[in-house]
Amino acid sequence: MKKFILLVAAVAAMVLPGCKPVEDMFFQEAFVLNYEEIAGPDFLITESDAVGFDYVGVASLDVFEFTGATKIEKKGRREKDDVYGDQIVTYYDTSGKRVANERSAIGYAVQEAKKLGGDGIIRLRTKAVWNEEKRRVAWVEVTGMVIRRK
Repeated sequence: MKKFILLVAAVAAMVLPGCKPVEDMFFQEAFVLNYEEIAGPDFLITESDAVGFDYVGVASLDVFEFTGATKIEKKGRREKDDVYGDQIVTYYDTSGKRVANERSAIGYAVQEAKKLGGDGIIRLRTKAVWNEEKRRVAWVEVTGMVIRRK
């Protein structure tokens, strides 16, 4: 047994120094958020707090979007019931998964700003938090100030 352990240790001593850890591959990726494409031509989105017109501050905006399962509505499953008879039942399935991203979070922020009567968001900031274990975005935060032109 001692000879076997000594043999394994000798082989490992010869092989291990030649092994190199695998390095991550180099890659480049660009993420572009076209604000006009998200909000439309009549809604202003800017990361600046200075704009060339008078405005009224409507509200502070803080939107969170989390990665997770989504409800998928499915209709048409027929169930038999002794009391109510045959009926078509609507049920929900959570097999869908949606990953949080800045584009949809900004789109949701624009919807909320329009509900408040705003026609712009200034001081826009986005923050995406990466989940290293699952190798995807865990959540996205969008903040800004909803404004309305005077």
